[in-house]
Amino acid sequence: MFRDAWLMHRDFLFDADLRGVDWEAARNKYHPLLSRVTDRHELDDLFAQMMSELNVLHSQVRGGEYPVPSGRAQAATLGAALESTSDGVRIQRIYQTDPELPNQASPLAQPGVDARAGDYIKAVNGQPIKNQAELHLALRNQADKPVLVALQRGRNEHRTVVTPISVQRDHRLRYEDWIERNRQSIRQASDADIGYLHLYAMGGNDIASFAREFYANVGRDGLIIDVRRNRG
Repeated sequence: MFRDAWLMHRDFLFDADLRGVDWEAARNKYHPLLSRVTDRHELDDLFAQMMSELNVLHSQVRGGEYPVPSGRAQAATLGAALESTSDGVRIQRIYQTDPELPNQASPLAQPGVDARAGDYIKAVNGQPIKNQAELHLALRNQADKPVLVALQRGRNEHRTVVTPISVQRDHRLRYEDWIERNRQSIRQASDADIGYLHLYAMGGNDIASFAREFYANVGRDGLIIDVRRNRG
C-alpha cells in the first residue's frame, strides 16, 4: 500500500517534475517507519507525512479498515471559551454566530438558556465543578443530551438546562465565531459601509452560504470576500 501510494504520485501528479522534490529520497526517508506501523490510522499518518513533501492540494488519504474501539467515551462541550481561575471555571466568551441563523447558536446562547460571559460553572447535573478537567469529565457522553448546569453570577447562583455539543460541532462553532468577530470588526471600522464574508470551501452548502451572504451585502459600498484557508 505504501509503494502504491508513492507510485500514484510519481506517475499521476499534475507536475511531471514533482514540484522539484526528490521523490526517491522521500520514499527512502519514510519507508523505514513502516516497521513501526501498528494499524491503519498510523499508516495513513505516514502517507500524509510523505505526501506533504509535495505541498499540493487534493492529495488526500481516506478509506480503509479502521479499528473501532467499543465503548469509547465521547467528549462534549458547552460551546464557549473557558478559563480556569482561583474561583473555578469561568465563561470567558460564548461563541458568537450569525444572529439570523439561531439554529447555529452555541448551547449557551440557545433560547431559554440563562448564561453569560463572566458566569462561573459550579456544577453539572449536580456534580461539583472546580476545574476544567472535572467539567470535561462531567460532560463526557452528554452531547445532544440536556444537562442541568449551575452557574454563579456575582453572589447569586442559578440553574439552567443546556444541551452540550460534540467536539466536531465545537470546532465549527469556533470557526463561525471567528467569522462573526471579523464581520463585526469590519462593520465597526467602516461604519457599516463594507460587508464581509468568508468562503469556507466550494461545496454545495458553501456556495449557498456565499450566495446568501453576497446578496445580503449588495447595498454596501464594498464587500470583502475572505478565502483564507479555503478547503477547496
